[in-house]
Order: sequence, then C-alpha cells, then structure tokens
Amino acid sequence: MNVEMLQTALLIANGVMIVLLPVMLLWLGGRIRTSVREGVDKALADYTRQQQSFTAATAGSERRALEPDAFTQKRQDVYAQLYARYRRASDDFSAMIDRTTEPDFKAFSRDDLMRYLRHHKARERDAADAIAALDRGDTFAMARLMSRLHERIGYHNANITFTRAKYVEAMNELYLSDAVSQAVKNARESINAVSVALMRNDEKRDAAKHSQMKDAMAGEVAGLLRLMRAELRGSDDSARDRQVDIPVVAADAPRREAMNTGRKLTTVASSVAAALPQGGVVRRDS
Repeated sequence: MNVEMLQTALLIANGVMIVLLPVMLLWLGGRIRTSVREGVDKALADYTRQQQSFTAATAGSERRALEPDAFTQKRQDVYAQLYARYRRASDDFSAMIDRTTEPDFKAFSRDDLMRYLRHHKARERDAADAIAALDRGDTFAMARLMSRLHERIGYHNANITFTRAKYVEAMNELYLSDAVSQAVKNARESINAVSVALMRNDEKRDAAKHSQMKDAMAGEVAGLLRLMRAELRGSDDSARDRQVDIPVVAADAPRREAMNTGRKLTTVASSVAAALPQGGVVRRDS
C-alpha cells in the first residue's frame, strides 16, 4: 500500500467519523433523556402509589377512631332503654301519689264508664259494683268505687313497668359500669319503697310520708340520668357546667402623638447619652 492510498483511506475514515459522530451523539443523548424520563416517571408513580396507600390507611384509622366500637354502642342503647323504663315507672308511681291522672268519675255516664273499662282493658266484673251504683243513680258511690279501681289499675301498670325495668337491668348488667350499677340500684330501691308503701289502703296512707318518698325517688332517678349522661359524654357534667368568669379588660385607645419627630428624636438621644457612662459601655449592677 502506497502513501497515496493510505492518505485516501485516512481521509475517508475522517469523513465517516465527522459524519457519524454527531449522529451517535444525538442518539446517545436521546437514549439518556429517555432513560432519565422513564426513571423519573417510575419514581413519581411509586411515590404517588405509596402516598395513596398511606392516605387510605390513615383515613381508615381516623374513621375507626371516630366510630364507636360495638361495646360502646351497646352500652348507649342499654343506658337509654334502662333509664327510660325506670323513669316511666317513677312517673307512674308519682302520678298515683299526686292523683294527677284520675278522671272526674262523678261526671261519667254509663257509656263513659264502659269506654274507660275498654281503654284500660279492665273487666266489667271488676267494676260491677260501680256500674250497679250508677244504674241506681248513686253517683257518689260510683265515683268512690271507680277511684279505687283506677288506683288499682294504675298500681298494676306501674308495677309492670317496674318489673320490665328490672328485667332489662338484669339482662344487661355486663354493660353497666360500677357507678351506674350503683345508681340504678339506688333508683330501684327507692321505686320499690314507693311501690310497697302504695300497697296499703287509702285509710292508712300518710300523705306527707309518701310525698317525701316521691321526692327521694325523683332525686335518685335524676342522679341516674346525670351519671349516665356524664359517662356517655366521656366527662363530668359538674365540671362542664361550672363556668369560669374571665374578666375582660378593655384595651386602651391608642394615643395620638404630635407630629414633632425632630424634637422627639433629639430628646430621646439626649436621654440615652445622659444614661450612658463615659466609654459607652453599660455595666450591670452585680
């Protein structure tokens, strides 16, 4: 191979390199950009997926924290049902003592009397003497007999409500806290004392004593309500009901300063200079 052929080959090789090198550089740059873009997109997708998973898990835990569990929900239902039954029994016995629900039997006709028996699901033979007194025109005797019958019906209904309340208490003792269980016991015993006292005849009753027992019964039921409400709310009502009086101090109105800034700055500078010792260093007293 002579020198001319070698030079020609070198020139051709240089031309090929000059032409192919930019093409290779462009191709390599495109591949690098594509790889970087794919890596960034994959990282963003992974981060987004992780963020969504974390958000879903956090939302689920917050929702579970806000939602009451089965035991708490059951306790709320038991408290509501138990208080409603004891409150109804207390109201029924209180109405018997106050005689607030007794109709005016003296104004009853025979139709009114029969309608009363059907409404209270009483038998006619239970009111046979009252019906006979009404038929012979003795309204006073009829009213007295019907008043006794009305009292027996009210006492029977109140005791049924009281018995159902005790049954609900016995079947749900698991959900009662110690404090509520004791409060329910106090209310039950007070209602039972009134029930026993009302078993006596009208002639042997003590109105003042019954009134005291009624007030005690109402107090125990009210205490049961406050305790149940405090537990269901998760705090003490007495602490919540106490209000702290915070004194409100009115802010002073801003004072208007005279627009004499030059004199004011001169006065301040003079005061500072007089306070500083010679040397310009302020020493703290030991």
